[in-house]
Amino acid sequence: KRLPLPPAADQDKRKSLIYQLKSIEKVAGNMTLTKEAEERYINWHGKHEDEAEGLGDKDILGAFYSRLEMYAIKFAMLTEIGTSRSLAISDESMEKALYLVDFQKATLRKLVAEELAFGWFNQAKKRVLKRLKEAGKMTRSDLLRYSRLESRQFDRVMQTLIDEDRVENHTEKTGTKPRRVYEFIE
Repeated sequence: KRLPLPPAADQDKRKSLIYQLKSIEKVAGNMTLTKEAEERYINWHGKHEDEAEGLGDKDILGAFYSRLEMYAIKFAMLTEIGTSRSLAISDESMEKALYLVDFQKATLRKLVAEELAFGWFNQAKKRVLKRLKEAGKMTRSDLLRYSRLESRQFDRVMQTLIDEDRVENHTEKTGTKPRRVYEFIE
């Protein structure tokens, strides 16, 4: 929605927001977990730790994963204070916080798997794989032009992707000469 000239601020909403913030400001003390919230967190924590142990990109994702445990508690605290002004974190607030953290984990894994790369080789590998995933399959010549790599570098990248079982190659017969085709593997 475009608003080149936004309307004047709604004073009733502004007063309501100020009232809500003042009521949050009055909340003070140590927060605790209800029994249900504690059980939910402990159950999630075990699964989270198991997941962290099996990370493929542990060197990159490990630091994020270790912090997410504390963020889950903090998100639950903020959710509870924002909704009920209570110092006892409910199961519902914990569930919302853990959902948010799980969403962040999925986003981080996707970012690291598809976008984040260190060094020319990993950058080229991810760029080529992303393009091949979009296209499904491509000829060697088209993919080589897209990659902007030297032929020797391109062959190294493609062989690595083949060895990782992410890409397969085969030859297709055409009217003139056979052409090599690379195909993305789900």
